Amino acid sequence: MPVRIRLMRLGAKKRPFYRIIVTKSTSPREGRAIEQIGFYDPITEPSNIKLRVDRAAAWLKLGAVPSDPVARILRREGLLPAWDAPAPPPPEKRILTETQQVRAEARKASRQKRVDEGKRRESAALARRQERRTAKKAAAEAAAG
Repeated sequence: MPVRIRLMRLGAKKRPFYRIIVTKSTSPREGRAIEQIGFYDPITEPSNIKLRVDRAAAWLKLGAVPSDPVARILRREGLLPAWDAPAPPPPEKRILTETQQVRAEARKASRQKRVDEGKRRESAALARRQERRTAKKAAAEAAAG
């Protein structure tokens, strides 16, 4: 059964405090732990982390898999190597046939036409609102004056 190194949440509402524990991967977050190897307090500035490095290294050698937050903590402590994964290759440009290119350009033009129409309507509505405001101001000044 796989063993995980993960966080167990403790603390009050909106004041989290975590224990770094070793547990079975199927047990719940606040379930029974095999061993507690440290704690993590994210509220303090800087975050307070206490980790029994020797026990964490021993569990990692035995094949325990850290969760993502624990992996970040272990990297900070120097137990896991920094992630130097190569960047994914850029997506290859699809070669389109002539008809596909024409259709793509037509869709792009149609989209642009809808955007332009929306902008035109929006500016017309804005102009109407401004006209109404100026008419109201003029009516109010005429009634007052």
